Amino acid sequence: MQIQCPNCAKKMEIPDDLRGKNVFCTSCGNRVQAAGLRTAPAASPEAVGQGATKKCPFCAETILKVARRCKYCKQDLPEGVDAESVRDRLRMKDRKASDQGLAGASALKPAPKFGKLRTVTIVMAVITGLFLLMAVAGGVLPFNHSDDGEVLLGLGITFTILFGIILLVFLIADLSVPAADKRTTPLLGLKAFLGSLRIGRFGYSYFCLLDGDKDGLTRTRQPIDPVKVFGGDFTFSDLAGFKQYWKGICRPSGGQNRRMVVSALRQEKILGDYALVSARVRIESYPSAIVWTVILSVLLALILILAMTKRQEVTVTKLLRRVGGQWYVVNGELSSVEDNAWEVAASLR
Repeated sequence: MQIQCPNCAKKMEIPDDLRGKNVFCTSCGNRVQAAGLRTAPAASPEAVGQGATKKCPFCAETILKVARRCKYCKQDLPEGVDAESVRDRLRMKDRKASDQGLAGASALKPAPKFGKLRTVTIVMAVITGLFLLMAVAGGVLPFNHSDDGEVLLGLGITFTILFGIILLVFLIADLSVPAADKRTTPLLGLKAFLGSLRIGRFGYSYFCLLDGDKDGLTRTRQPIDPVKVFGGDFTFSDLAGFKQYWKGICRPSGGQNRRMVVSALRQEKILGDYALVSARVRIESYPSAIVWTVILSVLLALILILAMTKRQEVTVTKLLRRVGGQWYVVNGELSSVEDNAWEVAASLR
């Protein structure tokens, strides 16, 4: 279905299933309802001639401008993927940034639900603190010399070290992401965006988007072949669509754990209020079952070692003799006849 925006007269091609729903004009950003808009006349076969073509954004082959599916790579081409539409969207975002000011635009975005630290980091800190208290209790309570006290002390120290290491990893990851008010350069802006995606702070990543990027357009994304991530159709007009897209790339799914590693940030060029920054992003995928097997095996081994360890206290009393100014143990056994013959040794003085 082809419609025309009543505000700027921009002609747009939208799917028939959006009839009667609100859409955004790709030129002026005005929210309009598809129903009741003046329908633009369909392009005649004569109009689709020389010059009425575009390049497919996925395979770079030349196709008809009115095509909604590339005949070469078979990718769907929703509204907003051709050069003219991209140029219109950039103008729209530039106008929004100028009208609102960057600070005003940021104020309209949803603030991150949590502060600098993720919820998982805070939970790990609490768990580590509880195990530390367990270790302290095992060492200072009245039964600290009993078997129960030593078991409690051993478990507390072991799990404090284990969860402390995990807490340290999470804490370093959280602190490596620039704070909202520290994104003062293009490099720091991209670092904040990609870094928060890497550790799963999707609310903060969404917060880093310019308000004009949330235009409601549906885009088709190609799969990432090395890790078999499904592309699908996504819209970033709200946080739910944004999370759905990025979770499919860098979070566990389909029995696979994924790890997103960001490196080599480089500012390519800067012109006025626009900058181009590149980064090397490596996405690693490995079976979740292996990760959980290793973690559970280590935990189970620690628990079994502590639970099955038998303890016995003995007192060792040894007889020593000084020769040439040095003291020597008379017998090397755990307990010997010589060690119990103090009276005999004393008579040899």
